[in-house]
Amino acid sequence: MDFLIAREGVASLAESFVPSPASGITSTDYSSLTPAEKDELTTDSNTISSITWLLERERGDVQLRKYSGTLDHPKYSDKQGATINAFQHFVYLYSKKTLVLADIQASESHSRLSQNAVLFDLMSHTANRESGAGDHGDLGIKTFVNQHECFQKCVALNLEALKTPENEEDAQEEEESG
Repeated sequence: MDFLIAREGVASLAESFVPSPASGITSTDYSSLTPAEKDELTTDSNTISSITWLLERERGDVQLRKYSGTLDHPKYSDKQGATINAFQHFVYLYSKKTLVLADIQASESHSRLSQNAVLFDLMSHTANRESGAGDHGDLGIKTFVNQHECFQKCVALNLEALKTPENEEDAQEEEESG
């Protein structure tokens, strides 16, 4: 596998720093570190303060398909898309409603016997907001629940409906009060 490691430098935690938007880290994230967290980032007198990226080389002419965005979960009726929608639904329920997969993309992989989709670039939203860059926590989870529509695969898997009359009323009350 051909890849590069890149580092987005930060001179010091004490200095004003604005990480790149792509990092998903805000300057508030850095400035709000606890003393224990700052100690973890310090070795001797050197403060380790940077964002490290693992970069994969461009895939060339590979066909890509985007199934979801960071806060966008469209409904698919084709077999592959509906399967991914149902997989997202399953993961949400299996995690006890604390994890949602997002930004799901696939590239086609061909062998002599079959054609497959290889999922990549997945990110997640978690209840504790600790899965990394782009984790929108409860907002990301609620967005998935509000946008997801069960289709044939969810029904075939007997997955619990995400939208019930009770939680739709709760969502409407939140919108009106917020």
